[in-house]
Amino acid sequence: MTDEVNSGAPTDGPPNRQAAPSPQVRSAPPAGELCAMPGPAVTVALRDVLEPALAAALRRRLSADCGVHLVDISLSSPQDFRRNVQEPTCCYTLTVGPLRAGDERAGRASGCLWVDVGAEIAHPILDVLLGGSGGRVLASDRPLTAVERRLLRRLPEATAECLSAALVQVGESVRLAEGPVAASWAGPAAVLTFRLSCRGADGAVRVCVPVTLLEAMLPSHLAELGQWAAIELSAALPDASLPASEAASLEVGDIVTTDTPVDGEVTVRLAGVAKFAARLGACDGHRAITITRPLLPPKQD
Repeated sequence: MTDEVNSGAPTDGPPNRQAAPSPQVRSAPPAGELCAMPGPAVTVALRDVLEPALAAALRRRLSADCGVHLVDISLSSPQDFRRNVQEPTCCYTLTVGPLRAGDERAGRASGCLWVDVGAEIAHPILDVLLGGSGGRVLASDRPLTAVERRLLRRLPEATAECLSAALVQVGESVRLAEGPVAASWAGPAAVLTFRLSCRGADGAVRVCVPVTLLEAMLPSHLAELGQWAAIELSAALPDASLPASEAASLEVGDIVTTDTPVDGEVTVRLAGVAKFAARLGACDGHRAITITRPLLPPKQD
């Protein structure tokens, strides 16, 4: 059986970089508006469930110890997640289906999710799998070869094993897709960002799952969106410096020039923490931002 470079990717999967469509400008809340995000109880519960399970699965499949830290949980959409994939050959599709073979839904995927492996950890892990030390490998944004993609699939397989363990209570399991998958879902998505460390290298792995599936992994007393907290969302240009005398005399309509071009990037912050780079725009007559790329989470001490 052959495994081409795009094996396991759905027909509606991550777009090829050369043929990627222009990002859609989506309306965003004004600076200071509150939006629903996972609260501390949800985050802690998911860390307790997923971190040890993923570390154990990686140890079995990579024959190497990996540090696993769930550093971020954010809300998105499947389209936005796939649009922000930096290298499509590092993104894998997983399918969700019934756990038991006798289930009447057996053989039918009820949904899919995605695992995006950052280049800064993908290439060191590939080096480890090929017998190297891993830590000396420099990250590269080049596409993976078919052989590299087959080797690296051990990481999304470990992710599927980890998620399956968390979904046993609801009779669902997660598997690496073996071909094109059309099944998706309607509604919001949650993006789990893990920071993996392995033999001196570290990098981000993002997992896009339906919010409803994420809730199924939680203890029953936390499996409600009501346990999710409101968090401040803001988008701002880099700071501009003004003498105190000029700042005190500013009035409505005054223009303050900055070194940032009109089409330059702004930083999107959630609860004061920089999460995304974006560009200013408009949507349906409202001020809006276009998310251009995620910002790499800070390294754990």
